[in-house]
Amino acid sequence: NPDELDAKYLYLVIDKVKDEIAALMQGTVYVTLKLNDLANYEIPLPPIKVQREIANDYNALQEFVAKKDEEVQNM
Repeated sequence: NPDELDAKYLYLVIDKVKDEIAALMQGTVYVTLKLNDLANYEIPLPPIKVQREIANDYNALQEFVAKKDEEVQNM
């Protein structure tokens, strides 16, 4: 439900904890992740307004960094 969970926020949270989630995976040739392991993994869920602020702040920071990288490349 987009009124309860911002997709960009969810992406950021999952990206941050991807190594922890990967540690739950089992197997060498056929890697699996048990649904119960993933179901027990808790994602912090602040109010939707806070989620959107976090996602927007992150995007603004990424744009700032990209602009500065471009400036450095053009030096």
